[in-house]
Amino acid sequence: MSNLKKYRIKVLHLYGTLVALAILTGLAFGPAFVAHKYAYTWSLLIWLVPDLGILWWFLSNDAYEVSRKKAFGLTTLYLFLNGLILDVFFAHHLFTFVNKDAVIGIFLPGFSISEFRFIWEHPFPIEELFFYFFGFVCILLVYIWGDEYWFEKYQYTGAEKKGAGIKTIAGFHVKAVILGFALLFLAALLKQFLNPSSLHFTPLYLVPQILMAFVPTVILLKEVGRRINWRAFSFTLIATLLISVLYEVTLGIPAQWWGYQKAPMVGIFIASWNDLPIEAVTLWYSAAFMTILVYEGFKALVSPPQVV
Repeated sequence: MSNLKKYRIKVLHLYGTLVALAILTGLAFGPAFVAHKYAYTWSLLIWLVPDLGILWWFLSNDAYEVSRKKAFGLTTLYLFLNGLILDVFFAHHLFTFVNKDAVIGIFLPGFSISEFRFIWEHPFPIEELFFYFFGFVCILLVYIWGDEYWFEKYQYTGAEKKGAGIKTIAGFHVKAVILGFALLFLAALLKQFLNPSSLHFTPLYLVPQILMAFVPTVILLKEVGRRINWRAFSFTLIATLLISVLYEVTLGIPAQWWGYQKAPMVGIFIASWNDLPIEAVTLWYSAAFMTILVYEGFKALVSPPQVV
């Protein structure tokens, strides 16, 4: 067995042990933990621990090209900006933060576009920024882990023509445009029947999801879609949905670390999950698809082209 393979196995054993301990600890001390002061703050370790474990494996392994690590850095910056936009421009319209004891007490204002000012009436805790950042980065790292290790044989290996660049990556996906507008129209129609509101005609929670996932899809999917390791994507999506449901439905909403304002939602609420709006589920699918698509786009841009 090669030294590299032994190294990988050791890393996976370490990561598996950390995750198992985290899950067992959560199951054993869940009720006490949820009621603990700063519980939301400490709960971010659910995302941070796998982030640090996989990141250490990825960055310390010389077998992976520098271009992949550059693509990771660029995608991480893009993800941070997405989380920042979601919190600053939409949090005061969409969320509630009732349990003030669950956070360290640093609150940030949202920004009202209509009034063009920062508003303190509905501030959001700083934990929200870290939650989206750590969560999005976890999605990215799990995909990289699956792409580079578990499903390595299914990686895209096609060569590009000499001088390949943005022209081979950016495109216009007509079907994505049609599907996106059709889904938005359907959601707005459903809202008028299921959850009419004089303040919110459109399902507002879908707007940041469209900005995050729909726009990159229209621009990148036509050319970058073939580069995605779809087995690694499936692996990432399953892991993301599992962790998010465990985190949000089991911990966050029952403990009132955050909640959802009902007026801006479509009107489909999952009763057995503490009336979780359907948009909260679609967010993680959108985030996973957006993250992987953007990463593969950046990877194609910064990778030296193979001449054919």
